[in-house]
Amino acid sequence: VGDEALLAKFLTKEPNVKVKLALIQGLANIGTPDIVKSLQFVLTNRNKELKMAAAKAVAATGTPKAATLFKLLKRDPDLSVRFFAWTTLLRLNAKGAEGEFTATALSWLKPEHVKALSDNGKTSLDVLAHIAMKGNDSLRSVAIDGLQARGERAGTRLLSVYERCTFPVSSAAALTALSEVRKVESVGTYRKALDSKHSEVRGAAYWAIGKFGPRALMETCLQGLTDKDPLARAKAAYGAFALSKKKK
Repeated sequence: VGDEALLAKFLTKEPNVKVKLALIQGLANIGTPDIVKSLQFVLTNRNKELKMAAAKAVAATGTPKAATLFKLLKRDPDLSVRFFAWTTLLRLNAKGAEGEFTATALSWLKPEHVKALSDNGKTSLDVLAHIAMKGNDSLRSVAIDGLQARGERAGTRLLSVYERCTFPVSSAAALTALSEVRKVESVGTYRKALDSKHSEVRGAAYWAIGKFGPRALMETCLQGLTDKDPLARAKAAYGAFALSKKKK
């Protein structure tokens, strides 16, 4: 501590990338807020390795100045840098970051990005729910899995995705995830879902009833054997069979 300016001076003049990385790591090891000033010019470096090393060091300080600098990387051409910038802004609760992220990120997010967001326990449930409703097919699937992994506290979001998503496959997936989270608590929701015009949703409902419903609903599942969709009929058959093995 105290050598931040000296290391920054060396960093400015040093031509060798490996030495630059060592200097950046040295500043990262110091870790004081003063390293932000020393590294801010590296955040716009054309070399991705240098840029990411500096970004990680600056992000670790958690200072308001760090949040301001990361706004410069929100549209970085390299998606890994861009994603790191956004996750840092979200973690630092930068003003307006969540709203701007959900409004703009769906055009460039990749499934691996959504998986990383899902695995990060600090990611807002609202962010995952937005992706689950508005993203493309692969993004929605990963986001729904992420919500399910959050357990009961994500139940309200999963219910919202099931009810509001305009993509039947994702709506059905959200209903299945909801059943795994709320189990017998939401049997009424599963029964209501049998009236859906989408066969995917009806199938998910029969599956959930079979797994978590009472034996008294076996007749309901048997009626599903006349469903016009073969997959829904198969799920109804599963539901009836599963309920037949229950005592009540």
